[in-house]
Amino acid sequence: MWYRDGIVYQIFPDRFARGRDWRQRAAASLDTPRKGPARALVEDWSTPPTYKRTDDGRIAEWDFYGGTLEGIVEHLDYLESLGVTVLYLNPIFEAASNHRYDTADYLAIDPMLGDEHEFRRLCAECGRHLDHSRRRLQPCRLRLSLLQQVWQLPRAGRGAGE
Repeated sequence: MWYRDGIVYQIFPDRFARGRDWRQRAAASLDTPRKGPARALVEDWSTPPTYKRTDDGRIAEWDFYGGTLEGIVEHLDYLESLGVTVLYLNPIFEAASNHRYDTADYLAIDPMLGDEHEFRRLCAECGRHLDHSRRRLQPCRLRLSLLQQVWQLPRAGRGAGE
């Protein structure tokens, strides 16, 4: 089976690499009004994250470093040189936090990271860079097709004709 011989590399997208358009994506996302904790852009990669808290201990502001799906694509040669055959991404869906495990919408890629087009490009490029046999590529195709089917479902609150 493909996973027995696979070399898995987990990526925290916000902190992995910034693509060419990261600053515009970050600015647009930060300017979008939202409920919950604020988002703050950290320009310097070497700055440790901070968690500003409210008086009752909740996180008041999340630090974001501007990593993007394009940034991952731009570093696939490097990952390939390490012998990586499987990428595992932390959630990429829009959420209040930088880790994005608290998403409320599994159908919306966080615009700070990219969009559906860039995600499809990442999947295609992974197939070219990280899969060295058809046997390993097949499970990736199956998962992508299942994800594509999910994306075709109507969003919550919208009817089929809306």
